[in-house]
Amino acid sequence: MIRAELTRWPGNKTPAFLMLDDLGDMRVGEAREGDWGFAGLEPDSTWEFFNQTYRRALPNLRVALFVSPGRFLNAPASSGLKLYRGGKLAELLRIVARERWAEIGFHGIDHTTPDGRPECEGVDDIQEWLRRGRARLEEMAGTAVLGGKCPSYRGYERVADHIGSAGFRWWADAWTPIQGGRGRFHGGREITASPSGVRLIPANLGAYTGLYRKRARIAEMLTMPRKRSRLLAKARFLLEKGIPITIQTHYAALRPDGKRQAYNLYDDRPLLLPLLLGLNGLVWWALPREICDYLDTLERMSFRLDGFTIIISSQNPLWEVSFKVHPCPAFLRTPEGYRIYPKNGLFTFLPRTGAYEAVF
Repeated sequence: MIRAELTRWPGNKTPAFLMLDDLGDMRVGEAREGDWGFAGLEPDSTWEFFNQTYRRALPNLRVALFVSPGRFLNAPASSGLKLYRGGKLAELLRIVARERWAEIGFHGIDHTTPDGRPECEGVDDIQEWLRRGRARLEEMAGTAVLGGKCPSYRGYERVADHIGSAGFRWWADAWTPIQGGRGRFHGGREITASPSGVRLIPANLGAYTGLYRKRARIAEMLTMPRKRSRLLAKARFLLEKGIPITIQTHYAALRPDGKRQAYNLYDDRPLLLPLLLGLNGLVWWALPREICDYLDTLERMSFRLDGFTIIISSQNPLWEVSFKVHPCPAFLRTPEGYRIYPKNGLFTFLPRTGAYEAVF
């Protein structure tokens, strides 16, 4: 006889991903300049900086970019006018869409209404806003957009009933300690994100001035070790609870006066990069759509034990699952006769229907 149990997450590792926020936010780049990386080819672009600084150090990192594709293209006051009219944002999004480690999420059309309210609170027809915004973003990026989040984490109660009907598969909610369920979004999954202090935001390095802040002062840099310790302590708490970890910063528009949107890839590097490196190997770097694939797989499978055999019933598995088996056999023999060997005490495989025999 054997005992077997499913781990909560694949490889018994909590999922985590980096959020790059406000790409295309119409409020940013007030001089119609800014640096969205354009096609990612220019020297010193944000896109090049991100790849050289973060991606080179963490090849397995998964990144969700939350984009406001823009609507007021002909408005004289539109801060994104130069970027949108020239098609550079769309060019960058199409480059991002080709990367297997990246996912594009909807983050409002303009992020903020003309009267300054976050769009989830300020638009009249929320269902039409979701439908039209998703369609526009998909047209620009040339790929399916499966999820998103509300600008400024406000207005969730207005979008909750329309996520599925608008074609979204997931939505990044404000903090709720979910257990991997569907949360409160009708037809879509809830991907946990927390603005309440548990979500890891490597911020507060410099003085805020509205949306922007100056570079971190030397005196504040002296507190860096303590801030790193606090962030890692929060990460350990989430790891112990098995709660998905989101690490948020902004893509960082550059202005002629040298200020950037707070917080951002540049100014957060002293905290952000060590944090990501500290999590590497401890977490399952996973895109929101991959987390959905895994949770969908769990919902559509069941298993029972029969002596030394695990009998699985599964429909269209999308992701691997992990089993702890006691006592641990030398391998599991699949229904097709293949062998699955344990790694770190776990048997991880795509759960197809059939009998998996424990061989000692």
